[in-house]
Amino acid sequence: MMFAILTAAASAKADEEWSAIDAKARDESAQFDVGIQKEISKSGLPAGSAANRTRETRSVDCLNEDPVTGFAACPANGTAVFVCAADVEPSWPVFARWVHTDTGESTDWEMLTWYGCPDNPTGGPTIDDLILTEWAQLDPGVPPLTVQPDQDWVYSTLPTIVYVDPTPITINDTLLGIPIQIRATPTTYTWTWGDGKTTTTTDPGTPYPNQTVSHEYLYVTGNVDLTLQTTWTGTYSINGNTWTTINGTITSTSTPRTLTVYSPHSHLVNCDLNGHCLNK
Repeated sequence: MMFAILTAAASAKADEEWSAIDAKARDESAQFDVGIQKEISKSGLPAGSAANRTRETRSVDCLNEDPVTGFAACPANGTAVFVCAADVEPSWPVFARWVHTDTGESTDWEMLTWYGCPDNPTGGPTIDDLILTEWAQLDPGVPPLTVQPDQDWVYSTLPTIVYVDPTPITINDTLLGIPIQIRATPTTYTWTWGDGKTTTTTDPGTPYPNQTVSHEYLYVTGNVDLTLQTTWTGTYSINGNTWTTINGTITSTSTPRTLTVYSPHSHLVNCDLNGHCLNK
């Protein structure tokens, strides 16, 4: 990328170019302002997960003092013009923030991209670069987790059964004016049982009586904290085309679930026909 510093001789041409840039910035801002958001299409996720948030994205508006221009996105008094190769449209500064769908509270605006030439190898970030950035920053939440028996205590002598919903999560977004989808799929599960042992598996587990993931708290009594770390792999689709694998994985970790482990003991009793018992 490069910035052309104007001289007096070039001011007329620059004014014309800057007017065109302002018009495009104004047009792109209008498109973003109508509500371009990242929506998580999966429902039923637990509270505190990505289902309670949307990702708002907005481009800069140099003429109308858009509220996200605090990063000095607009050149002062039109004294600098961003120039790409012939017939290459420059990309514009793009900002994003998270908004809580229930309370309306939001994070500060964060700059995602700066001026660049998306089709120019020496210019700004490409659409693939932005997808990788989005993937690295993605918080997919935690897959819905079930423990059987469904209670806050377990027996040390019986298996504690666990399983999760392995349904992928799909994110819809728009980058550089192009609609994209990012799909996160849970692939590996690491269970930390709270007794010093862990289990890593690619199996999400199944419910009783066909359980495939379980744990026995042998020789343990008292409280333990059960947690799950999920590793996700990603794919993306640009403008509805073929899905492409994203390099690298991301992880999410559940909040600890406290279980009380009881260790039952058998002993002889002396009972009458009315159910009154005396311990021997």
